[in-house]
Amino acid sequence: LRPALAALVAHVRSGGAKRLAVERFDGVPVVESDAMILLVESGFLAGPRRAVLRP
Repeated sequence: LRPALAALVAHVRSGGAKRLAVERFDGVPVVESDAMILLVESGFLAGPRRAVLRP
């Protein structure tokens, strides 16, 4: 999962997208999932309902 997250972060930071928000992971809210830690470690900001990555 880490290599895929790194590719997404690189894409957003290179201007490929204005932002990327993750609200659900494997069918559950991302804030309740183990993936939230990986997202934050990758550079996403933790919000009350989602993780957001901006360039």
